[in-house]
Amino acid sequence: MTIAKPKQHQKVVFSGHKRIHCLKFQGIMTPNGLFAHMFRPMEGRRHDAAMFHESGIMTTLEETMNRPDGTPLCLYGDPAYRLRPHVMKPFMGARLTREQEFNKDMSSVRISVEWSFGKISNLFAFVDLKKNLKLYLQTVGKIFLVASILANCHITPAFTRAKLQNISIYLHHRLRPGYLTPRFDRTRHICARQL
Repeated sequence: MTIAKPKQHQKVVFSGHKRIHCLKFQGIMTPNGLFAHMFRPMEGRRHDAAMFHESGIMTTLEETMNRPDGTPLCLYGDPAYRLRPHVMKPFMGARLTREQEFNKDMSSVRISVEWSFGKISNLFAFVDLKKNLKLYLQTVGKIFLVASILANCHITPAFTRAKLQNISIYLHHRLRPGYLTPRFDRTRHICARQL
C-alpha cells in the first residue's frame, strides 16, 4: 500500500525494491477469491519472507492444513518464500520442460492474488490515494484491513462455485462447519469499535 512520504522515519517505510514509501501486507487467498488471512501492516523495507515468518502462519498451516492421511495441503507463494511442506514456490532457473510448465501454471494462480489486492483498490479507491494516506495522521493499516474485509463481502456466489457464508454470519463471526472463514477477528473487533 503506497503512502505519502512521512515527515519522520522515512527510511522505515521506504521500499528500495519498489522505490516508494509503503506499508506491506501478507494476504492468503482461497480458491473462491476470499482473503483467508491478512497479516497486519509492516514497514515497506521488510522482506516478504520476514513478514511470512513474523505472521506465525506456518504454525497454523502445520496444525490445520493436512489431509486425513497426513498429506500437507499447500499454499503457493512467490519466489521470496522458502520451500516447505506447506509452501510451494516456483522452480528457480527452471530448465526442464515440466518445471517450466509448472511455473507457468502456478504463475497464473499467483497472479489472481495480485488481482485480488487490485480489486481492493478498485472497490475502495481511497486505499490507492497515496497523498491522502498519511502514516501519523491516520490509521493507514487499519484502513486497508477494513477494505479487505469489505472486499470479501463483495465476493458473490455467481463468481465462485464454492459455498459462501451469508454476509451477516461472516461479519458477526458465527461460524458453521464447512464454510471458508477468513481470519480477521482482531480487525473486525477494532472496526466495530470505531464505527
